[in-house]
Amino acid sequence: MNIRNVGAVDATFQKVTVYATENGRVAVGIDLAAQLVGKPRTRTSAVVWLTGTLFNEPNSAVLSVHDLAIAGDTSNAAVNLAIRLFTDPTMIGTVQAALTEDFAKDYDHVIAAARKAIQERRQGDVVVSAQIDKVESGRIEATGQGLFLPVRATGSGTIKYQPMR
Repeated sequence: MNIRNVGAVDATFQKVTVYATENGRVAVGIDLAAQLVGKPRTRTSAVVWLTGTLFNEPNSAVLSVHDLAIAGDTSNAAVNLAIRLFTDPTMIGTVQAALTEDFAKDYDHVIAAARKAIQERRQGDVVVSAQIDKVESGRIEATGQGLFLPVRATGSGTIKYQPMR
C-alpha cells in the first residue's frame, strides 16, 4: 500500500481487539507488522489503538464503527510508521469497512430463546403463557461496562388457574 507523505509500505495485520469505553466510544487495537518497502531497517511490530463510535440503524443488527481515528506522534520513526498507516484516509476507510458486522443471526437466536422461555410456565396450580408479537431495537450504545442495545418487545399473555390433579 502507498501511504501519502511516507511511500510504499508492506503491512501485515494479525489480530483486532475491541473494547467499549466511556462517552459512547470504542477502542480498537490492531496488531501489525510493517516496514517501508525495500527498507528492512524500518520494520516495526506494534499494537495500534484507535477510537471510534459504534453505529447501527434502529431495528438493524448491522453494526459499524464511525469516526475511527488515531492520535499520536513520537520521536521513533518505526512507531511513527505504524501511526501514519492509520492516519491515511484510505486505510481508515478499509479498517472501518472490515469492522462492519451483521449480528442478525445472533439477535434472532436470542429472540427465539426468549419466545421459548416465556411460552408456558407452570408455578404450582397456575400456568402462565406469553407470546412476543413484535420486537424493536434502538441504537447501540458503548458504555464503560460494555455494549447496550435498547430492545422493546410487545405481546400478550394469559394466566390460568389449573389445579394439578
